[in-house]
Amino acid sequence: MESNKKLVLIRSCAVVSLFVAGAGAALAQSNDAANPSASEPEEEVAVLDTVTVTGFRQANSAAISDKREATGITDGINQDTIGLLPDLTVSDIARRIPGVTSVSSQGGSGVRSLAGAENIVIRGLSPDFNLSTFDGAPIATASENNRAANLSLFPPSIITRIEAVKTLTADLNPHGLSGQLNLKTMSAFDLSDSATTLRASVGQNSTAGDIVDDQGDNYRLSGLHAQTFGMNDQFGLIVSASSEKFYSTTFDFRPASVSASYLFYTEDPSDNTFVNTFEDSNGFVAPVQPQLFLFENEQERASAAAKLEWQPDTRTYASLFAGLFYQDEQETRHEHLVLADRSQRPDNQTQNTGDWALGKIEAGFVYQPEETTTTAITGKLDHEFDNDNALHLTGSFSSAEVDVIRNMSKFFPPYSDLTSFSYDISSGNPVVSFVDAEASNDPSTSSIGYIRERTQKIQQDLTYLDASFEHNFEAQDRGLGYQIGAAFTGRDHTFDREYIEGDVFDTANCSEAEVTDCPLVTFDQFIEDVTFPTTDPDVFFYLIDDAALRSAWAAQGKPITNDRTDNSINSDYMIDEQILAFYMQATYKTDRFQVQGGLRYDATEVDVNLFVRDQSLPSDPDSAQYVAATRNYEYDFLLPSLIATYNATDQLLLRGGYSRTIGRPNFAFLKRGESFGIPNLDDPSNPTISVSIGNTDLKPLVSNNFDLSAEYYFDNGGSLISVTGFYKDVADLIYIRTTEVPDYEFDGDLYQATVTQPLNATDSTVYGVEFAVRKDFAGTLPAPFDGFVFDGNITWIGSEFTYINAEGDERDPGGWLNQPELLANAQLSYEYGPFGAKVAYSWVDEYLSNILADQGDLYDMYSMPRGVIDLQARYDISESVTLLAEVQNLTEEGLEFNRRFPVGDYLGVGADRGRVAWLGVNVNF
Repeated sequence: MESNKKLVLIRSCAVVSLFVAGAGAALAQSNDAANPSASEPEEEVAVLDTVTVTGFRQANSAAISDKREATGITDGINQDTIGLLPDLTVSDIARRIPGVTSVSSQGGSGVRSLAGAENIVIRGLSPDFNLSTFDGAPIATASENNRAANLSLFPPSIITRIEAVKTLTADLNPHGLSGQLNLKTMSAFDLSDSATTLRASVGQNSTAGDIVDDQGDNYRLSGLHAQTFGMNDQFGLIVSASSEKFYSTTFDFRPASVSASYLFYTEDPSDNTFVNTFEDSNGFVAPVQPQLFLFENEQERASAAAKLEWQPDTRTYASLFAGLFYQDEQETRHEHLVLADRSQRPDNQTQNTGDWALGKIEAGFVYQPEETTTTAITGKLDHEFDNDNALHLTGSFSSAEVDVIRNMSKFFPPYSDLTSFSYDISSGNPVVSFVDAEASNDPSTSSIGYIRERTQKIQQDLTYLDASFEHNFEAQDRGLGYQIGAAFTGRDHTFDREYIEGDVFDTANCSEAEVTDCPLVTFDQFIEDVTFPTTDPDVFFYLIDDAALRSAWAAQGKPITNDRTDNSINSDYMIDEQILAFYMQATYKTDRFQVQGGLRYDATEVDVNLFVRDQSLPSDPDSAQYVAATRNYEYDFLLPSLIATYNATDQLLLRGGYSRTIGRPNFAFLKRGESFGIPNLDDPSNPTISVSIGNTDLKPLVSNNFDLSAEYYFDNGGSLISVTGFYKDVADLIYIRTTEVPDYEFDGDLYQATVTQPLNATDSTVYGVEFAVRKDFAGTLPAPFDGFVFDGNITWIGSEFTYINAEGDERDPGGWLNQPELLANAQLSYEYGPFGAKVAYSWVDEYLSNILADQGDLYDMYSMPRGVIDLQARYDISESVTLLAEVQNLTEEGLEFNRRFPVGDYLGVGADRGRVAWLGVNVNF
């Protein structure tokens, strides 16, 4: 742990040194400009005006200009930084924005590989509380439980700017507790002439290899055409398409990805009870479930988008955007699960070692493909009636669908002293050694545990309408102005799952009339030839031949031996959410000062159709205990905002802002159904039941946000230094409360009840400082060194956060989920003649990734610090053809998640992440 902190300090100091160097050069430049005697004649100072601005430098200047002209505090990345980084997805690019990072949707405890990061975090708040938009319009996203957008779907090819809006004004959707990520599409009117760009690349992932199936080369293909046409070029058209395929193979060690995988027992050596709090334990860590996973992952993405624009004059602009985004992810997971009989504590236990008297090795296989399709149509109309009055209309419809298959098979041996094992965790990673390697390598001792087929479909349709009227409200206007508007968002979200489970039987020498009366098949009958190593050099990782096993099950008629009909209905739900908003804003502007205040009224109605369980009903089949139910939610808010901007000098810009935003409850809370346990009638003197209930009064999280920034622009707008401080006071956090109710009425009788329910209660604060510098060395350094452009940022984030756990106790886990204390990015680009290159470094400090259980203090998972280096070099063969060479994750930085105990950190999940090298060509017409 100490070495990790030293590494953080060293790397942070290195980035800060670069910042200081850039800032020093910038200030020297500024001082020279302020002191004519120390500079060249004025006509030579203005050399930037004659420099041909292209590539990285053009993107840097555009990003600075957009930031300066924004109403509030906004940071972003512009083309062609987007096009000329090796980043594959919007989430990869967005993590380079100050205060932004990308995270896996499942943290360190999910069932899938950690090959990608689909979600973004702004200023350390959960992805559930960010809103992602296309040209200001929200886009549908399909997830089982949360609202976070899957940004891996969207290719960068048609995006001209990715911006993180951190101070929301009244006209923006307030579901942006930490901010809003807006994707701005290109406009044909921004180009001086028609343009066509084609790009093709092939690549190799260093971890991609053969487990069972062959994997091939990665590829990326994209094309874009933009042109204006018609009388006076009043029409614009952009069409874009892309196709991509990526392979990866990862070897994961997951000794603690689930809650009860490191156990703590009491101090009494004769007591086999494990405990949930460290103070009640003997202080010794016992790994009970070391797991090895092998993942094969293949991701194929395709997109097609078009944008038709109409601009008959300077007063009218209209556009129609349509996009189709598709992703097919084929993933298999092979499992080698070592388990100890946890009903008996380890023998000979010390701080780092112990012996389990009974153990076993389970083999598992999971086939878990996901197919995602998102379509979007957005229309816009902007019309100025005269110099003072304007109308803005936006309408969009988007639909997202995710189809998931999760087919599983497992083989279970009995616990045995022949497969007992010892462990050593002195390195922080459990090393397992088996007593009898021959017995541990015998697959004939394992019978099939189950074979499953599970399918689920998640679909969301989203309709969005917005209309506003403005008077004297444009950026160039001066004096008093105002804006009034209304917005509607309708969201239909459905989730449906089907689930069956059975067994496969050995019919070879069985004469029973019913196949289910035959013995179960054993692992040795369905085993792959290939094996892999484990931590014990004499014990092997065997793979299930699932295709042969599933074929045998189908030949037997897929006998269903376990009633899983409750799993097919208990999670199904449909949500109809309608949001109506009215907003007004007033502004006053002079040449140096602007203040803008606004008020938004936001009213939400939600209908949830779901199934709730009543265990007093007959349970054959299990689904018979479920009945249809409807739940209704209503809430409304008045949300003020205030932003002031002051140009202290031509170079120094000061901003301050206040806004009130919300974070709507996740679907997991809205769909939480009632469940009534069977009363305990064996003890009439003390009948008890368990009750799980929803909460129709559940409210969104509410945040009061304060921002203050200073921005210093120099080098004729080519360079920038900015410092931003922020503070968020967040109320109404949602938690699950467990209470004991002595006289709970059920069917006319009173019972002792254990009641769980989601509630609003806990408050928290989030605060931090963002520091960014962009330095263009043109005019500062002599040729050829004037081709450098540096862009870097550091964000420090802190929080005070407590929640009420399942036992009713207040607990401080040390910060919000997915909230790194330190984020840092540094990019150094260089262009000289036909040659260009960029090196980019991204650093994410450790953060709380998962709270694996809602009781005790032994179940927190932390993501360890990670720094990634990406490279690109390009060479212009001609004005039309550019060769590209790119490298992602140069040093093959993997992912590591640790479980944190008072006695130290122990590995929770360790996952490979490969180095991907690309060679490609970019052709412009």
